Amino acid sequence: MCNCFSFNPDPTVRHTVWTVCIGGGIFWGAIYGINQAQVQRAISLPTVRSMQIAVWLNFPGFVLIQTLACSVGLVMFAYFHTCDPAKLGVVKKTDQVRHIYTV
Repeated sequence: MCNCFSFNPDPTVRHTVWTVCIGGGIFWGAIYGINQAQVQRAISLPTVRSMQIAVWLNFPGFVLIQTLACSVGLVMFAYFHTCDPAKLGVVKKTDQVRHIYTV
């Protein structure tokens, strides 16, 4: 069941609107704000305006890469959705598989 639009304020719940927005904001703020490559790109440019342009020009490439990564993940899920390691004999107990997904 997808509870993608859950507004539960409990920070221990994995995916809520709050954890995704706040956690995602902190994550992407770190990627674009204090990442060494981004800082070096910014300080190597002569003006603040040229730095802003460089960041905005980076955005379409970022969207393309994220779209491709999500698409590959969806295709892999669609291809392997019937794969069951317990039925194939790869694992002896199904608890080994369940433990991975319950973490």
